[in-house]
Amino acid sequence: MDKKVVLKQFQLRKERKGFRKELKILKKIKSLDLKENGGFPCIISAKLSNSLGEILMSYSGNDIFQEFDIHKSLEDQTLHTCFTLKEISKMGMQLISQLEVIHKLGYTHGDLKF
Repeated sequence: MDKKVVLKQFQLRKERKGFRKELKILKKIKSLDLKENGGFPCIISAKLSNSLGEILMSYSGNDIFQEFDIHKSLEDQTLHTCFTLKEISKMGMQLISQLEVIHKLGYTHGDLKF
């Protein structure tokens, strides 16, 4: 079975702090030993050169725009995906669970939007 991975690259000249912060958070989440890493990507490796920082991590799945083809409904409202109350509740609970993990690590997201 092939496992998908994601390689995230940071231009260190502009994004050094972001690279270090993301690496630190991913390592802390991995150390919690959560079932299926709590739905977060699992860090596989990290590499640092003079100009580039790279984090290789597991693929966590599509974002919500891809998962529900939201881009189509933005182009044509007749293609809008409607969610049931159960689906909305499930997504909300997943979001709250992941925010709880982040808060337990001493972080806040700071940029949440409905």
